[in-house]
Amino acid sequence: MINDRKSNWLPTIDLHLISWDRVNEARKPKPEVLLADQYGRGNLLSEQQVLAVQLEQEAVIKVQLTEALTQRDNLHRELLELVRSYNRYFITMPKEIRVRLLVARTPSFSSGAGAVRRCVETIQATWSTYAKHCEGTPEYTPFMLSGGQTLADMLLLNENLSTVISTIRKLRQKLRKIQVEVRQLAIKGIYPRLIAYRRMVMYLYPVNHELVVSLPRLHATNPARKPVVEG
Repeated sequence: MINDRKSNWLPTIDLHLISWDRVNEARKPKPEVLLADQYGRGNLLSEQQVLAVQLEQEAVIKVQLTEALTQRDNLHRELLELVRSYNRYFITMPKEIRVRLLVARTPSFSSGAGAVRRCVETIQATWSTYAKHCEGTPEYTPFMLSGGQTLADMLLLNENLSTVISTIRKLRQKLRKIQVEVRQLAIKGIYPRLIAYRRMVMYLYPVNHELVVSLPRLHATNPARKPVVEG
């Protein structure tokens, strides 16, 4: 189970629950099989249900993270194209205006979303300085890109990108947290109990007994593995 895909964990536990049922039935009228701390089949079932919820939460977060990453990349591309458009627009401005502004260096897509966000902040700062000194004068040129976008449009995209990046950060934190909880329960909690159960069955019955021979594997992804006690 430790080395298995997570998709095999719940079915592996299911098989042990079935085995535990059969052993309890075979032992009647004797008490059911209990491990240390009076841990019985009902406890395993309860922990499996908790694990199922955790695995579902992990799967949902992964989907949300994938969607957020896609949204981030799309916004990144769109904003990067606006920065390039701004630089093309900047070159067409009169030289006496251009000397007062520092054209924004266009980052590459591989530079990351943070680089293009900082680039937009530079554009906002330089254009605000220009507008403050030149607005209302004959030489003033309003901010309008070839696609009709204004500085406000660029800033809105930048804000949306910042929001998505923040969402990604939070989703990654949630994912790490739930993954720790899943491994804590499955590997440090349930897995040792399965080993202890198997040992108990082999203690109660001969090695060739049907209930021993039919013990389910702990590692479903390794079909060659024999159903023997592990520890």
